[in-house]
Amino acid sequence: MKKILPTIIIFITLFSNIFCDCNDDYYYGRLVDANGVNFNIHGGTDSVSINNYNGAVIIDATDYDWHGSDVKKTTYNTNETKDIVEGEWFKCEKVVHDEIFQYYKITVKPNTTGKNRKADINLKAIEPQTHSDGKRFYYEETLSIYQDAK
Repeated sequence: MKKILPTIIIFITLFSNIFCDCNDDYYYGRLVDANGVNFNIHGGTDSVSINNYNGAVIIDATDYDWHGSDVKKTTYNTNETKDIVEGEWFKCEKVVHDEIFQYYKITVKPNTTGKNRKADINLKAIEPQTHSDGKRFYYEETLSIYQDAK
């Protein structure tokens, strides 16, 4: 038994890579370095780095009010260059220093509503990518903004 245990461990280690799903698209497909940004009741400003060197554009933003009987969604469109979107309580704008250093600046107003807030900023890569099967696609991602009421 002492001699067979190391052999089993070696085989498990060697063959584990065969059964693992290596999805490189997840790592290369990330447009920003965070899924969400949290703010306290006072609001403020925060930034989220853009990981995709080709850049991304803001498609739109959705503000959610889930405190009523139905979820009320308000969608805000971007400006013509798709680098700014502004809702009633938030603003997201793309800041470009050079080709490599780009980020989204997120500004949130103080929360006087007494309710938690949530908005989603929908992003899309500027240039299409080619999948291993030859199909062209755009990376898309949602950046969520949360704000506490207390």
